[in-house]
Amino acid sequence: MSGPVVGIVGAGAVGQTVATSLVTAGLPDRLLVVSRQPSQVRGLCADLQDLAHTTRSRSLIEAGEVADLHDCDAVVIALRTDFTNTAQRDIRRGGAAANAPALGALAGSCAGTAAPSSS
Repeated sequence: MSGPVVGIVGAGAVGQTVATSLVTAGLPDRLLVVSRQPSQVRGLCADLQDLAHTTRSRSLIEAGEVADLHDCDAVVIALRTDFTNTAQRDIRRGGAAANAPALGALAGSCAGTAAPSSS
């Protein structure tokens, strides 16, 4: 395969939607799905493989690990940290603040360094 390799971090609703769109369009030659929830990754990959077959997409779908993202041409980050948003205003900032440590850890892993502590 010589086409683009795309990684998706997160197998929730947003990750599933982006992955489905990419496979349907046949955009990536290889789509790598990474998540903290192995059972979600396996299920999503199976669904995407079925979709690729049905739509005759050229995309090869695989489950992967964070270290595998180094080989990707593009990475879509669609993670969500479990949290309860209690904000009455600027509710989107609650999600951003909750996701910041997970994004920092992911960035550190991708860069080959440890994420800074949040202390």
